[in-house]
Amino acid sequence: MFKRLGFWILILFVVCCLFFVVYVGGCGSAVNDVTTTTTAASTTSTSSTSTSTSTSTSTSTSTTTSTTTTTALCAVSGMVFFADPSYLGIRDGVTLTFTNASNDSSYVVTTESQTGSYEVSVPFGTYSLAGAKAGWTIPPAAVLTFETATALNVGLTGTPTSWEVLRVGSEELKSVLMASSMAGAEDYIFAIGGSATGNDGVVLRAAAPYAENDWERLNLPNGEIGLLYIFEFDDTGLYIMDRFANQYGCATAAATTLTYDNLTSLDLDSNSFYKIAFAVTDRTTYAFTEKDSQELIFYDSANFHTVTTSGGLLGVTKHDNSTLLTVGEAGVFYTVDITDPTNPTATQVSFPSTENLTDIVSDATEPGLGGFIVTESGSIHRFTAPNTYWTEVSGIPYPLTGAFIGGAQENGLICGENGLIMKHK
Repeated sequence: MFKRLGFWILILFVVCCLFFVVYVGGCGSAVNDVTTTTTAASTTSTSSTSTSTSTSTSTSTSTTTSTTTTTALCAVSGMVFFADPSYLGIRDGVTLTFTNASNDSSYVVTTESQTGSYEVSVPFGTYSLAGAKAGWTIPPAAVLTFETATALNVGLTGTPTSWEVLRVGSEELKSVLMASSMAGAEDYIFAIGGSATGNDGVVLRAAAPYAENDWERLNLPNGEIGLLYIFEFDDTGLYIMDRFANQYGCATAAATTLTYDNLTSLDLDSNSFYKIAFAVTDRTTYAFTEKDSQELIFYDSANFHTVTTSGGLLGVTKHDNSTLLTVGEAGVFYTVDITDPTNPTATQVSFPSTENLTDIVSDATEPGLGGFIVTESGSIHRFTAPNTYWTEVSGIPYPLTGAFIGGAQENGLICGENGLIMKHK
């Protein structure tokens, strides 16, 4: 009996030992042989056991390339001047084009409307510079080389294509003419002006070629206030009217002092601001405007007649023997029929601008030639008939105040503030 018991005990012991070996071996394989490898471009993970085998591989690749190119720029600024670098800049925008000499790339900028100045940045290199504006001649700049970021000042100068700039000064000019009939003065230009409130009346005179040093001042009896208009009678001399309708004259080109020749017989209101339109050879027929007034005053050698319009009139002219033209503030433009001098009638003309039209002149001896309209904002408009007009030039930086035409287009003259006088080519 004890022998059987011992035999079964031995069998139980052997079974337990075998079970222990199998169990311990399996547990050890479950946590062994795990390897992880990582590189800059990929990641691999592998695992295995004695009872099962599992392999898992995962790879990811990422490549980023960043390139930054910086173009070196040069800051360029300047101005497009009117006629001379000592004058103001051309207004209403000039288009400037910088063209690279090596690759023909272009950089375009428009000048500031009121000052004519500009600013632009362009890559380093060699450039040409050209300016363009309708009605203007603007010579290109010399070859420009930009090598540093330092701001550079580059200017251009332009002139109206159809006009020659004779002078710019400081006077407030109001009227201008070229003498045509006064003996010995056929090529003289006269210009007059002065403010409305000071004793600063001025009369300028010059003969061709009208260089800066050719201009001289004539003497006035009392340095009269606010000279407004200058006109010429056939063979009898030049006459000048001030704001009070006082009249002065000189009979010869050589005269250095104007004499007093009052028009008080016309019984004009001395408190008004007048501008004469025309006077015929007998010195009896006149037309006047009053500043800020809507009335045109017509004198037919015996009586005054008034024509009412819709705006403040600033300038008038004779268009032909039966028609006056008058212009004013905010684009006001009228024809005035004086076929019956005792009953003048006005008809408004449509004008495509709301500028203040400061003066108008028409060559009554050659109606087909037409005339000029000048504006406070620096524009010159041309016309051949009251309804046929076009802008010849805009952007002059000085207010224009007076116009003249005398038998030929090349005798056209313009004057303005800052002593500006221009002659048509």
